Amino acid sequence: MWEDGMLGILKCSIFCFGFIVMSQSIFPVWAQEPAKLYAKTMFVSGTVNIIRTATSEATPLARGDSVFMGDRVMTGPDSKAILVTIEKKLINVPANAELNVAGGEAGRVIAGLGMGMFASGTGRSDVGAQAATRKMDDEPLLLYPRNSRIRDRSITLQFAPLAEGEQYEIEVVGVTPQFVYPTKLSTTELLLTEDRIGRQLIAGEAYYVYVRKINAQKVELQQENGLRVGLLTPEEETNIAQVEEILQPLMNQERDNPAYPTLLAETYESNCLHHDAIRMYEKIINDILPDDAYSRERLRHLYTIIRNPPLLRTLDTQ
Repeated sequence: MWEDGMLGILKCSIFCFGFIVMSQSIFPVWAQEPAKLYAKTMFVSGTVNIIRTATSEATPLARGDSVFMGDRVMTGPDSKAILVTIEKKLINVPANAELNVAGGEAGRVIAGLGMGMFASGTGRSDVGAQAATRKMDDEPLLLYPRNSRIRDRSITLQFAPLAEGEQYEIEVVGVTPQFVYPTKLSTTELLLTEDRIGRQLIAGEAYYVYVRKINAQKVELQQENGLRVGLLTPEEETNIAQVEEILQPLMNQERDNPAYPTLLAETYESNCLHHDAIRMYEKIINDILPDDAYSRERLRHLYTIIRNPPLLRTLDTQ
């Protein structure tokens, strides 16, 4: 179709990681974090203070703050804090309590929990974002999925509506094994079935979508190159389902608590389910905590990964 299709994807396969590697790379590089990091603060309600090991002064504990070995967390009346440890334990600190962090504290272990919250910096899952090239002011052509995996047995590509006479020219490119599926589309959906593309999509592999929009005179109006899509493996799906089974009842019991949807969003993001993670962070801002800086920072990062400038602009104006 267009000449740089396969060349671009081969370059991408050399310089960019696939989904499996990307999902592993977001786990913490412990050498980059303080040696005695213990937990992250997922929820604070009321008066909650922390005394750091290096000082005797109590300071307010905020959502997203790190807690280190030797710190002391103290709650006042009608107050509460929820921490998640590097051992994937959920620690509830009730009202009028003090937690002296020494390690080994009792807490519920959530085995499949995503641990990207402990990664250094914000670039923990942005590898795929750099594979796609486009003008950042343009409206997206491919609406879903964009630089994301999905939870399904097949992939349906959803595109923006076309004006009369317009058409999409599309290439779907695989790396392992290498193949190129070219097609033209006058509608807004393309189901990547085995019958259509001549092969079965492999769970855990990354596939790349190149799309051009042309008018009736075959003049190119816009293009997007190298957007990454993929499917979860059965093992990953099982792990995520186990986390959901634990967190969903807690979310139903404490609907105003952002800790549990945050942990679920972190799990989705750790598995490159970027659209699912976005949905959870948007839920926190829209329904629970409108001014939550942590969720807004994660949304900004995820909107950049899926390369959606309109969503970024909306976030900036809120």
